[in-house]
Amino acid sequence: MKLSDIGLKVKVMGGGLIPVILAAILCMVVLYSVHALLQNVESVDQTHRAIRETVELQFDTMGMLAWLRAFHAYGDERFVPEYKNRLERIDKEFADLKRIVGDGDEIKYLIQAQEVLADARKRFELGVELQREINAGKSLKDVAALVAADKEQSLSRLRNLIKEFVEKQQSLPDKFPGGETRSHVEGQTAEIPAMSPTSTRLQAMEIYTSAMEMENLQRGYLLAGTDEFLKSYEDASKRMFALIEKQKQKMSGNITQLRLLADIEDTLRTWVKEIADPQIALRKQVLASKTVVDLNKLVAENRISEKVRKYDELLATFKEAQEKALQERRAASEKSTNATERALVLGLILVIASSLFISYLIARAIANTVGQAVDLAEAISKGDLTRSLQKRGEDEVGRLTQALNDMVEFLREQTRRTIEGVNVLGSSAAEIAATVSQLAGSTARTSSAVTETITTIEEVKHAAKISNDTAKKVAESSKQAVDISEIGKKATSDTAHRMNLIKEQIESIGETVIRLSEHSQAIEEIIGTVQDLADQSNLLAVNASIEAARAGDHGKGFAVVALEIKTLADQSKSATEQVRRILEETKKWVSAVVMATEQGTKAVDAGVNQSIMAGESIESLFGSVSTSSQAATVIHSTTEQQLAGVDQVSTAMLNIEQAMQQNVSSISQLDEAAKRIEELGSSLKDLVERTRVR
Repeated sequence: MKLSDIGLKVKVMGGGLIPVILAAILCMVVLYSVHALLQNVESVDQTHRAIRETVELQFDTMGMLAWLRAFHAYGDERFVPEYKNRLERIDKEFADLKRIVGDGDEIKYLIQAQEVLADARKRFELGVELQREINAGKSLKDVAALVAADKEQSLSRLRNLIKEFVEKQQSLPDKFPGGETRSHVEGQTAEIPAMSPTSTRLQAMEIYTSAMEMENLQRGYLLAGTDEFLKSYEDASKRMFALIEKQKQKMSGNITQLRLLADIEDTLRTWVKEIADPQIALRKQVLASKTVVDLNKLVAENRISEKVRKYDELLATFKEAQEKALQERRAASEKSTNATERALVLGLILVIASSLFISYLIARAIANTVGQAVDLAEAISKGDLTRSLQKRGEDEVGRLTQALNDMVEFLREQTRRTIEGVNVLGSSAAEIAATVSQLAGSTARTSSAVTETITTIEEVKHAAKISNDTAKKVAESSKQAVDISEIGKKATSDTAHRMNLIKEQIESIGETVIRLSEHSQAIEEIIGTVQDLADQSNLLAVNASIEAARAGDHGKGFAVVALEIKTLADQSKSATEQVRRILEETKKWVSAVVMATEQGTKAVDAGVNQSIMAGESIESLFGSVSTSSQAATVIHSTTEQQLAGVDQVSTAMLNIEQAMQQNVSSISQLDEAAKRIEELGSSLKDLVERTRVR
């Protein structure tokens, strides 16, 4: 299978997965190395803890011997609990060391040392029991009194100073400048113990242990008086001061610690000069009494010294084995670190090289075809559709080549169709322009007709307003007639007790009837005017219907309003006829009243009867006038409705006029759009003519 037949997705995924797989393998190797390194670090830490525990075991052993010899020297029972307390601590430290060492080869030294110490403890217990049975002699009592008097001044200050020195070392920070941990620094500076706080603390404890050994040996000499104890005491003293000098050199940069070491040295020298040496000199002059001979023999017995010496040798051997294991584990840790670094560097080189090689293969497979595709795209951008690409392979690049060829063919076909569409667009634009011109002329004529209709409606509106005002006046006159009729009705009701004034009242009635006749004549004239207005409204409604029919769909609302105006005009005409009939009857009654008035003047004696008849006539007149007033009110209401209808027609025609103006504006925009379409067709034609498809 050719590389060009492999999919681009597979190539890219393969190019990405191979470095990832290599990186995963590299990570596994590094993790394995780190795991081994952590195990080595844990082993180194375990060894450090074993060494520290061993030093503490030696320290407690010296303390146990010191308290035992103090009991032998002073015979004070207060020293026995301290001695037993140190024994318990020693047992606990042995158990801790066994747990730390586990199943290692070094545990045999611990077991042997524990057995030796157990054997020595039996003899220590015998010495304790023997001391309790002995009564010391006079001379030894003097030595004991001297020692007891100075015991508070002997090594108590030395213990405090060394304790302060150790606490200073323990208070050092867990991290050093640069962020490195104490364990890391100790591991990296194993060859320079002076820089390790752990090593410094161990050496400080060694100083304290040596001081305790000096005190034990001095007390042993005070008890036994043998040269062996004295020689061991002198050797321990030399070793003690040599350790202090060595520690001073290592602490040369720490002023506080140097001062503490100087105080420790001064305290030791003071103790040797003022306490230890005078006690030794006194012991040389004192001969032990017979009662303590057995105790001296027990203290000086070589078997106990041999047990203690063997115990020390076993602990020293165990300590040396731990230090040797520490060196081996440090070397293994360095070896694991170097192997991890080499694996990491080689893995990174391999990942980078494989990534570069795979990237080169993928780029070489894609670059040629992509370059040809770029050339084709540049030719297309210049309007050249005659070129095409040669397909290579079945991968994504090959499919891209085929897609570009298909795109070029599609563009060719679209260009041909565009040319045809441009030709059709040109002819269609000309037809649209002609249609728009015709529509503009028709719209102009319609707009002129609408303007004329609006003028006519304004005239109708003016006439309707006049009719409304006239009807309003008729209604007011009718109301006055009703009021006058009410006055006449009241007058007839008072005729019985005002017969003496009948003549004056009849004359007044005559005058009132004359005025009523005049008002009736005025009402008749108003009714004639209203009838004329109704006829004109009817005529205007007919004209409006005709104009609405001409306006087509835009005039439908106007036709409905014209129909309502005609209906209102018919109602006004009918009401006018009714009022006219009522007025005719009113005129008849007015004539009758006139005749009755004339007869009343001539026949005062028949006044009562005539008054009754006049009351009846006035009653009838009141009904007629009320009816006339109601008719006048109907006419007024009708004319108001007619005026409202004319207003609606006027509003509708104004809306029609606005619509026609909008149509004119739209036609103008349509004309401009037709021109732009024609220009667009010309531009498209120029554009496609610059494109080569053959």
